[in-house]
Amino acid sequence: MRLTTPLLTLLGLGLGRFLTGLGSGESVAAWSAMADCTSEAERAEGLGLLRAASGLGMLAGPIVGGVLGLWGLQWTGLGAALACGGSLVFTFFSFRETRPVSLSQTSSLQLPMSLLFVTMAAAGALALAEAIVPLAIEHVLVPRLSLPFSLTSSQMAMLLTVGVILAWGLTTAVFDGVFSARVVRKWGAPTVLWMGLGFWALLFFLTPMVYQMGIVLGGLVVAATAIPASLTGVSLSTWISLKAKDQQGMAAGAAQRAAALGEFLAPATAGFFYEIWYGLPYWVGSLLLFLGAMAIFIGEKYDAFLDQRSAGSAQAGTGS
Repeated sequence: MRLTTPLLTLLGLGLGRFLTGLGSGESVAAWSAMADCTSEAERAEGLGLLRAASGLGMLAGPIVGGVLGLWGLQWTGLGAALACGGSLVFTFFSFRETRPVSLSQTSSLQLPMSLLFVTMAAAGALALAEAIVPLAIEHVLVPRLSLPFSLTSSQMAMLLTVGVILAWGLTTAVFDGVFSARVVRKWGAPTVLWMGLGFWALLFFLTPMVYQMGIVLGGLVVAATAIPASLTGVSLSTWISLKAKDQQGMAAGAAQRAAALGEFLAPATAGFFYEIWYGLPYWVGSLLLFLGAMAIFIGEKYDAFLDQRSAGSAQAGTGS
């Protein structure tokens, strides 16, 4: 079979994405290093800053790539390669080992399955929304607007989609780096986690109606969803890290695998749900987040009950 230029391009893109996936372990190393460099009291701040830096990079990357793409797609690829190469050189010469060999992992990882389920559910809910936001904006929101400056519907949809991405990304990064860690430190990761999941589920449930209420209200709701998403992300990563003790790398890897499963399954089903009704992906995501909130809430109360019963048994033993 003769390989045509489009087919070669697709094969090249697939190979590039495969190689990118092989390098995704850097996030596990970054998580582990941050956990090694922070105390348990500082863990939320450290992981929050790590999430904020990652979010800003993911926000700036498409913008820079789009600008470079004006001169040709090869410049976008070259820019990405230079960024990765620069990171490699900087890490090689400046990064120092944060964990002595004497403190290496000595036991198997024991994480509550509820945390991995919540990781998968949150990633899946977000991926469902990301997959259909451009479609919902173009087909539901834009037809209800008066188009300014002689813009076409497609142009208006593109501008609004970029605006949504920027508003959501910036809000998430600010809360990750500044506010969420303080909330987690004050109220505790479990409480903030189930409350964040519940608030996020409520906003996702309301989002389909918001598309019919104009740009201003829609923008406010989109920005508002970034707040519980940030609270959920920081509290979840903090709680997993605290549960992992001396097994940070294994915990980060397990969390990344759970998130990857949600990010794989959600886009594969988002189109099917969207064809039924444009709001169904949001409602499915809302259900996933609600189930995650209930799992954390019930688990927290059950753990408190067990702790109370253990304390009562210890007091009874001391009295006898």
